[in-house]
Parts: sequence; structure tokens; C-alpha cells
Amino acid sequence: METKRVFIAVQVELSPQLRESWTELKKHWRDERIRWVPPENLHLTLQFLGELTGPEIERAKAAMEKSCSSFAPFSFQLTGLSFFSHRGRPSVIYYAIGADVDLLVFVRKLQQNLGESEIPSNKKFHPHLTLGRINRLADEKKFHDVLERFKSLPVQQVGVSQIYLYESVLKPSGPEYRVLAACRL
Repeated sequence: METKRVFIAVQVELSPQLRESWTELKKHWRDERIRWVPPENLHLTLQFLGELTGPEIERAKAAMEKSCSSFAPFSFQLTGLSFFSHRGRPSVIYYAIGADVDLLVFVRKLQQNLGESEIPSNKKFHPHLTLGRINRLADEKKFHDVLERFKSLPVQQVGVSQIYLYESVLKPSGPEYRVLAACRL
């Protein structure tokens, strides 16, 4: 049976001020091998579901809709620049997201509804907005110096009124995201 690689997420649009800071940041790291996320693909993943069949996607969609129906719109904050490491080396650059209570409660409810629908979900939730994936750093000291200068970027409040179920199609040029379903809070 055919499967699709799917996840549930919130679309994020950066404020003009943060877009400008991000552009400036990319200029500082232009000699590094970083695959930047296109602005139209910026999102906060609420749950990565992996490879699902058609019937499983329908159950995931129903669980997402059930979660949305019991919540009002809410917001969260982008709080600063950071990175994840893999084997001691920076691997992902991201905007940190504040531990907003409404966001965390929504994710717990979503996990519960997915579980009741027999859709396995990732119980660990590390809210972040991926900006780029680092393939290789030519100058790790410069990377850390630039990161320190940009660490305290302006804070942005992100309003959430809609949740999306996406298919992620992996391509050599980077992932392509297709909306499979959307629901309003």
C-alpha cells in the first residue's frame, strides 16, 4: 500500500524585521554549506507522523480536526536564535520558541487524539522554527561568533488560527510540502 510522509504543523511568516535579520545572517554565513529553508516553507512542526497509508492519513486528519474543534486561536513567541548539534557539530539553525502554555496544551491534546486514532505520535515536543540545515562549516569559530551577535534577535509573536496536515516530498533540491488538510481553531 502506498504511503506518504506526513506531519502536522503551523505555518509561520516572519515579521519584516526578522526577515531582514535573517537575510543579514545568511550574508555572514554565505561561505558556509547551509541549506536554508525557503521562507514559504517556514513552519512549526507540532507532530511528525512519518510514513502513513491513506486510511491512516484520514484518521490523522480526523484527530487533528477534533483537536482544533476544542481550541480557540492562540499565539507563541519566537524568542531567539540557536542551534542543534549532532555528534558535537552544529547541524540545525533555528529560532527558539517560548514554552507557551496554550501551544503545549494543544500539542498534548493532539497527541492524545492521535493515540486514540491509533496513529503513533512523537511524545517529545521541542518547539523550534528551523531556518537552515548545516552540511559543513568551514569556520566553526566564525559560526559561533556570528550566532552570538544575532542571538538576541527581536522577539515575534506568532498567531495561530489554523493547523495543517502536510505531505513532505523529499527531493534533491529540498523538501516540498503539500497541504493535505487544514482546520481552523
